[in-house]
Amino acid sequence: MRLRIFDIILKDILAEASRTGEYEPVHTKKLEEKLEILNKHSIATIGKRFFFKLETENNIKTIVPCGRFSGHLQQSFFVNSFPYEKLIENETISKNAKNLVEKFKFMIQLIRTEKSKRTSVLADVAKSFVKDFRQSGLRTGCTPYMHLIGNHLAEQDENENLTAYDMQGVEKSNDLLSRLYFSSSNRAKTPLRTMMQSLYRRL
Repeated sequence: MRLRIFDIILKDILAEASRTGEYEPVHTKKLEEKLEILNKHSIATIGKRFFFKLETENNIKTIVPCGRFSGHLQQSFFVNSFPYEKLIENETISKNAKNLVEKFKFMIQLIRTEKSKRTSVLADVAKSFVKDFRQSGLRTGCTPYMHLIGNHLAEQDENENLTAYDMQGVEKSNDLLSRLYFSSSNRAKTPLRTMMQSLYRRL
């Protein structure tokens, strides 16, 4: 779940960073400057295994991430020196994005504390995090993962060990099936059969 939350926040930050309010060629120049800032920060914090590039779709240029962004890399990437203000031109949204990341990092630390001391605090922090997320200006909707944190995280923590809700296996299976589906030339006809045949051949 931690991976997905950081993914969502990064995606929203990049979407906001891709808005410059300028016309070409100034728009592209600004995006290239932001791209350079991001890649320098990425190299300084997590190396060259993860980087950013410009992508054009329907004549709209956006900054997109490339590479695997695992859990320990995410926390190393979102350090205090992350250049929010250089990427997001709206000062309020920039501050909100930074606050959102810091609050989520605090929540991760809170979950690592003794269970008996964190449950009541966790509920307040989780609800506050989702409220801040929706009011941040990055997006107005609420993703399923955000809903889970705001409404069910503390409840699950109280009734069960949070490791019992580990989604790693589900995410890995989803990743595998996605790769099988999109690499299949017959996916439009019988996708399930194609994926099952591919898995069977691996046995």
